[in-house]
Amino acid sequence: MNMQRRHGCFQITVAILFACGLTQVVRAGDIRIAQTVEVDSPTVRLGDIAELSNFEQDLESRMLDVVVADTPRVGASREIRALEVRGILQRAGANLAHIRIYGSSRCVVSRKRDVPDPADAGAGEIKHKPAKPLRRHADIHPVAPASNTLEATVRDYIEARVARDDGRLEIMLNRTSRTVRDALDSTVAPGTYRIRERDPLGLGLCALDVELFVDGQAVETIGLIGQIDLIKPVLVARKAINRGSTVDRRDLKFEDRRFSRAQDVGLSDMELAAGYEATRFIQPGEMLSMRTLKEKPVIERGDMVKILISGDGVQITTTGKAQSSGALGDVIPVARNGSRRKRDVIDAMVTGPGVVTYGGVRQVARR
Repeated sequence: MNMQRRHGCFQITVAILFACGLTQVVRAGDIRIAQTVEVDSPTVRLGDIAELSNFEQDLESRMLDVVVADTPRVGASREIRALEVRGILQRAGANLAHIRIYGSSRCVVSRKRDVPDPADAGAGEIKHKPAKPLRRHADIHPVAPASNTLEATVRDYIEARVARDDGRLEIMLNRTSRTVRDALDSTVAPGTYRIRERDPLGLGLCALDVELFVDGQAVETIGLIGQIDLIKPVLVARKAINRGSTVDRRDLKFEDRRFSRAQDVGLSDMELAAGYEATRFIQPGEMLSMRTLKEKPVIERGDMVKILISGDGVQITTTGKAQSSGALGDVIPVARNGSRRKRDVIDAMVTGPGVVTYGGVRQVARR
């Protein structure tokens, strides 16, 4: 997943709209992304930034209403990439094989300014507000709810059950329904509610049911849908790292990344990454994972090695020739005394630079 930004207000809306029929695409349709648009509503919908054609009428009307992002504040703008639109449709279950997205690769969205009528303008002195530093959209976090509201209670419930792994959780609950919105903003007391998980909680989409009680009797059940993301500092390449190169501390830096799946979380241990070998070319800014690194061999194929053969309290030292490369802890074939006969080839564990052990207790040297 390479989209790092999420917009909490639209992810669940997309899922609900597609569940209502957007996945039933039976013929090809076209989506043409505009280059620039102005929007005067709080949210940006697919119909604001794109023209749809060749879709069935009912399907097209639903797709036009899909929310793709928050509208920037007046005087600011934001980019919505065609790749983001594809990701939204794909995560919602749309078959992109039947949808052609073309036009501009990115759409710059700005908010329309309200032009006041001069007749309505007051004659008093104009007061200017002090300038505030601009903040990027990704840095703006929603205001935390009051601690005694149902929303705060649900967030605490999720926080206590989802591992954050030295990061922080960002929880976005769907508030598009007025009923859900009013329930989340209401105050609750212990014993007046019960939270149940539809599926085990984890990163990504979550679904909960909240039962509300009055005088010990269940009077209402509120269904909640949300998105749980993990914001965590991980190791990324400070510069390009070639395949086969040994990763150095100076090649790495920490950056905060967003994850919606636990299996996508990269490495965050500098000791684990430094000294390993790159399995492929790593671009600047790319996150490191165990798929891109392997332990650097301490024995290369063809090296002469010392063989420690132990058993029954006796240890014999001899020499041999490595038949393959190996890192610490790897088991590699070694030809004893340089012999090429198959019966003289043994499988020994690499226990140090130029040292392998056969039989008995094997203790791997530390790097």
